[in-house]
Amino acid sequence: LAAAAVLAAACLPGDASAVTRGTVSRDPDGLRSHVVRIESTAGELCSGVLVAPDLVLTAAHCMLQRASYRVIAVDRRFRSRSVGVAAIAAHPAFVAGTTPRSQPGTDLALVKLTSPLGRDFRPLDPTGAPRLAAGVPVRIAGFGT
Repeated sequence: LAAAAVLAAACLPGDASAVTRGTVSRDPDGLRSHVVRIESTAGELCSGVLVAPDLVLTAAHCMLQRASYRVIAVDRRFRSRSVGVAAIAAHPAFVAGTTPRSQPGTDLALVKLTSPLGRDFRPLDPTGAPRLAAGVPVRIAGFGT
């Protein structure tokens, strides 16, 4: 799983049955307002989570291509919104050239958008999340399957 999806899961305790075969049957927690898709001109697709009006957290391994990137989000009316990427910063402990399974560092990157996504989108605030005990179901959100 992308690190962003794991962050979203840790912040949203709930019934894991809401996600079936990659399809969200409903959006009771407003996940759509947090989760985005990141696309590159090289064909890379990854999920990310909005952590500030113009900042997305994703997996660093998703941002390695020498390409242009854009962030796609879906608003309340299911309209697609696309915003360019101004800058990318990988976690300093990330080790490029490894796979997500062999990554010895921290596979996280911050993506600075060229402009905020807008009022329909709100940053996920992990500081308000309750601590979860082992075995507590969580909802994992991503963009697509």
